[in-house]
Amino acid sequence: MQKPLSINVSFLAFIGVLYSFQNILGAITFQGMPAVFRQSGIPPIQIGFIYLLMLPWIFKFIWAVPLETWRQKKDRRTKRLFLMVNSMAIMALLLLTLTTPDVGLYFIFICLAIIAMLSATVDTALDGFAIKESNALDKNWVNVMQIGGGYLGSVVGGGLFLLLVGRYNWKLAIYAIAVLLLMMLCYVLFQQQSVKELGQKAAKQSLGKTFASKQVQYGIFIIVIAQLGLRLAQGMTMPFFIDYGITLTQLGVIGSIGGVAASLIAVFLTGLWVTQKGPWSVLLSLLAVQICMYLAFYYLSQKAELTFLQTSSLLLLSSACAAASFVALYNLLMKLTSPEQAGVDFSLLQGVDTAIALIAGIISGALVQYLGYQNYFLLCALTSFSALVALPLLNKSSSTLKVVI
Repeated sequence: MQKPLSINVSFLAFIGVLYSFQNILGAITFQGMPAVFRQSGIPPIQIGFIYLLMLPWIFKFIWAVPLETWRQKKDRRTKRLFLMVNSMAIMALLLLTLTTPDVGLYFIFICLAIIAMLSATVDTALDGFAIKESNALDKNWVNVMQIGGGYLGSVVGGGLFLLLVGRYNWKLAIYAIAVLLLMMLCYVLFQQQSVKELGQKAAKQSLGKTFASKQVQYGIFIIVIAQLGLRLAQGMTMPFFIDYGITLTQLGVIGSIGGVAASLIAVFLTGLWVTQKGPWSVLLSLLAVQICMYLAFYYLSQKAELTFLQTSSLLLLSSACAAASFVALYNLLMKLTSPEQAGVDFSLLQGVDTAIALIAGIISGALVQYLGYQNYFLLCALTSFSALVALPLLNKSSSTLKVVI
């Protein structure tokens, strides 16, 4: 008699740690660095170019096919990939201690570009591993660990990193983050049973199948419509707080303490919400919340300076809303991938999401510089409102698609 399925806690903890690892690196690049650069006097337009470092995540589907083919050929290759590539990323991070943002901007960009390539490669393998190896009961919680681990990493890389830079110095902050990453790799090293593949013959990986998939095409439309407002707002949120009188230390305190609590609570509650209502309904509800949030940013941007309470409220709300939105969206996208080549399908979908973030991040600096923060956040609210109107129309036109959303 076959045993009933149960939630694999060890497996979920393993992928949660790895997702956190990847997002610590990503948050240092895309959340911590913009605030540090602004504090160093670098103009918003130059800060916006840091989002070019998202290119590896956009195009990672190109090497997803050979990577996934190699990874699935033999047992234990997945674990070896995680350990070796992430170790190289830590070494690249430590190279940042050789300079500082005010004198070594280009060197920092090169190091961050190397980290981005390595992290995007691991992320591809991790997505494929997590989706394929999870059982039916694990599926929703895989998504919660993906986003929850991601936001835990985001709080460390964007919150704790800023706190350490502001209170101590640049080098100490990098050393501290590197030590934390090494501890996480040690956990991965000793998790033997969590990464033993099932030994089944892997299906042939093909980009042609991915591009021809109606479900993947549908997912691309959803990403473009749903994510533009959120990604646009994320581009200049941290510099906004800096320009309105908030220090790096204050941002670090709010992000590392309040941000982690708000994000993780939002992730867990949204996971339960998605289980009850489905990701589609939750995603639409969160778009309505986004509109209200950006209108709050618009209202407060009319003031000369923000108080600590106002900053805390905005930052915690934006952290919780973004975390919840990613849970709903990525739960939906995972349902649209093929189990046979989940890594390739999900890499393409995630690449599209990253492309939206890249475009929005680059133009956000120019928009703020020429429109001002008021009109900038009003534009974000209008973009999310457009998505709230357009997505139900898209769903209606694609009602014949056989996927439970």
